[in-house]
Amino acid sequence: MLFNILIFILVLSWLVFFHELGHFLAAKACGIYCDRFSLGMPPRIFGMRIGETDYCIGALPIGGYVKMAGQEDVPLSDEEREKEFGDVPPERWFSTKPIWQRVIVIAAGPVANLILAVFMYGVVVAFEHEVPEWEVDSRVGQIQDGSPVLEASLYQVVNDSAQVDREQAADETGWKTGDRILRVNGNPIKNILPDVAAEAALGGGQELAVLIERTAPDGTATLYKTFVSPKIMGEGERLARIGIAPFFGILVEDVIEDSPAAAAGITSGDEILRADGDPVDMSTFILTLAEFEDGQPVELEVGSSAGVRTVTVNTRAMGRFPDYLIYIPEDPDKEDESRPLIAGLSDDQREVTGLKPKDIITEINGQPATYSMLKKLEHDKPGETLQVSVLRPAIWYGLLRSESTFDAELTLDRVGSIGVAMSEKTVLARAEPGQIVPEAFERSKKALLLTTKTLSRLVTGYVSPRDLGGPVMIGQIASQAARRGLPWLMEMTAFISINLAIFNLLPLPVLDGGHLLFLGIESVRRKPLSSRVMEWVQQAGLVFILMLMLFVTFNDVHRWISSIIP
Repeated sequence: MLFNILIFILVLSWLVFFHELGHFLAAKACGIYCDRFSLGMPPRIFGMRIGETDYCIGALPIGGYVKMAGQEDVPLSDEEREKEFGDVPPERWFSTKPIWQRVIVIAAGPVANLILAVFMYGVVVAFEHEVPEWEVDSRVGQIQDGSPVLEASLYQVVNDSAQVDREQAADETGWKTGDRILRVNGNPIKNILPDVAAEAALGGGQELAVLIERTAPDGTATLYKTFVSPKIMGEGERLARIGIAPFFGILVEDVIEDSPAAAAGITSGDEILRADGDPVDMSTFILTLAEFEDGQPVELEVGSSAGVRTVTVNTRAMGRFPDYLIYIPEDPDKEDESRPLIAGLSDDQREVTGLKPKDIITEINGQPATYSMLKKLEHDKPGETLQVSVLRPAIWYGLLRSESTFDAELTLDRVGSIGVAMSEKTVLARAEPGQIVPEAFERSKKALLLTTKTLSRLVTGYVSPRDLGGPVMIGQIASQAARRGLPWLMEMTAFISINLAIFNLLPLPVLDGGHLLFLGIESVRRKPLSSRVMEWVQQAGLVFILMLMLFVTFNDVHRWISSIIP
């Protein structure tokens, strides 16, 4: 929790600093008197006055501000104004500057956040860092049952601009694992998350025109144009999907001694590319093997530093918990001692077993349970039913839920296996020097379009206000990114910076967009709104922003409570 708070404060301070720096530099360039540049809100902790400006740190790390003569979020009385800035020449007041200069000063904050995002994206792509393969590859992984792509018609084309006659018979039907998505609605695709997912979720259910590339076992690539309409895929979901997952490349992390894989010459570091001629990723490979009988052969295409080879492996039956019941060691560094922890399971398994996420298995068939024991049972007891004792931990020292214990049964489904431990394939990513700036702008553009499209869908009601997040969600996302490494944190901070810029440009009082709206009204009326009207509007805007913050914080807290009480 402390780590989350620290990361949130660091990210927020970084973004606010550049936002206010934009206002400050623009004000200085326009000759406006700036009395204070503060990172953090009052009370003032410490600082230094250089020239006419007090550069300081505030006690509350929830924002920052530039204090300019004649620029008031809440109008001051004549006495207050005289006390604050009575010795400042009138020509240096914000309110006496031409409208175009005031527009520049107000807009400079959001513009600074946009510039910061481009810079941070540029830094991320410029330096080599390790990422999951799916981040730089748009291949299709597992396809969900009932997905609209399974029924989509595919028309062979030579390029994206080629026209197809949809009245004619299709050349192929249905997408496959390994298909590479090149374009959606004419836009180039870098990866499925978030590019394709966002197009599907925020498109309002509109049909997507997709260009895909399918590679045959001999390496021949064929282009197809296909059309698919996203739909709600599951009960309780609110956003449409097309039911595809990214392609999680398979690396062999370890080979079990005396396993079918070891007998076939598969070694640690090999990459599994195809099974019986079809491309497979981690999810589809597991599902494919699950259908195999004990001893049934599978032909695998395996890649290594020496090239690609084909091997035949006779599968061996092993046990697997059904229906996506996932368990992890309570302490990953002590598998031989750590008890198995339920990380997630389907609704069906909840009903059948009575288990919930975060339950701990304490005994198996009367013996103390460990994670390594559970893995051994998978290999030794396929098809058997295990008697388990379960501990359901207390939440918040028993205030939200008391500790309890109960017994349950877990059946190990009999599935095919080749005896390997698999890990997700990662690659080293870095843009070529000539592509750093274009790539930084491209990523910023995509983040900008995603943010504006989300807002538009929110206004039309397609996106629910319940999906909005606030400070707690920002802190959680930023801390998760920080745990994955500095490049992840920088990329997430860049995305948040763009969101901050767009939010500040909304035409709401108190926000920069509201000030720009007032300046627009002033340019039409040839005079500013009266102090009384401005005060009323600003107060109403402040109340609205506070209510919005309370609402999104409620959403955050609700999500958090839902996550700790499965």
